[in-house]
Amino acid sequence: MIVAKLMGGMGNQMFQYAAARRIAEVRKTQIKLDLSFLMAAPPDHTVIKRNYELGVLSIIESFASEPEIKDIFFKNYGKLISRFREKILPTWFVREPYFNYQDFLKKAPSRTYLDGYWQTEKYFIDIDAIIRK
Repeated sequence: MIVAKLMGGMGNQMFQYAAARRIAEVRKTQIKLDLSFLMAAPPDHTVIKRNYELGVLSIIESFASEPEIKDIFFKNYGKLISRFREKILPTWFVREPYFNYQDFLKKAPSRTYLDGYWQTEKYFIDIDAIIRK
């Protein structure tokens, strides 16, 4: 399962979805959207409250539940079980370090949580026909 944390307005959400969709397509897994940031109160006056806006597009629309998000981080398991499970089902938590293209994202496994804006078509150019559709 690929989970994409959605933040910002529609344009930002479109890039976040497209980057996650690319990984999901390549890894043959499902994509889920994490709306927790959009649903929460803004942390301070510098953050503008935004709504989920991708519903008007023809996308695979599935939302991650709190237990699914916790599961992808292994928070429900003890240390020993987490290590064992991680070797079988590797999981990545990827926070975008800066606004430049990150080539390592192409290697993301089928269990990945994306936290970032991913604002370049380089993340999904190889599935651009799917994204445009």
